[in-house]
Amino acid sequence: MSYFNYEMAEKRGIIHTLDLPLLQSISQNTKGSCEQYVDEAIDNAGEDRLAHLEEIGMIKYVKSSPRGTKASRVRLSNKGVKIMASLTKRGPAPDEEDEVLANWMHGIYSRRSNYVKANMAEVKRLIAWFKDTTTIDGKKLAMLLKCFMEDTFLFDDTDTSKTFWDQFNEYKRQNPRAVISNKIENVFWKPPGIFAKKYNLNESPLWEYYETNQGHIHKKWSSM
Repeated sequence: MSYFNYEMAEKRGIIHTLDLPLLQSISQNTKGSCEQYVDEAIDNAGEDRLAHLEEIGMIKYVKSSPRGTKASRVRLSNKGVKIMASLTKRGPAPDEEDEVLANWMHGIYSRRSNYVKANMAEVKRLIAWFKDTTTIDGKKLAMLLKCFMEDTFLFDDTDTSKTFWDQFNEYKRQNPRAVISNKIENVFWKPPGIFAKKYNLNESPLWEYYETNQGHIHKKWSSM
């Protein structure tokens, strides 16, 4: 396993330092053939982590002889198999919906005076990642993006009497949901530095906007 989505795992209640070795050994324990390794993983993680994984539906126990140990009987559940598969893939390839959304956003952003040219391939990848990570897609994602873009502050460079921040603060007073955005890629993920490569939901302006304004967004969704 060369890749693991730690962020998504955490959201599903999986502690990677304890649960990942345990789940990995269980995933290979199809006929109880990895009992020794499962037993060692249980010792390292603790019985409480095994119980937790059963509680959240990641594992199950198959019937066996009365002498069968937990390590010989434990298997990934159907849910566990699906979740482990999703946690070990880098994310889906962009689809037609992602392309439509990317082109729609480009049409809006490219008309702005402060527009920064977008890497459209990266925009599509980011949309696919955002959908996969948050499960917000389709019309709901389109509405979320519409709200975000409508609440974006647009600097009037013809008004020389006020600085950028003067104008923004005035706009913010009128619209508490105000955001600053001039680069499409940074709507979905704003890297903390030039060397950052791994998408992180905690660094997503769109996700922050959603979490801060859930009441407004859900009202919009319910009216669709």
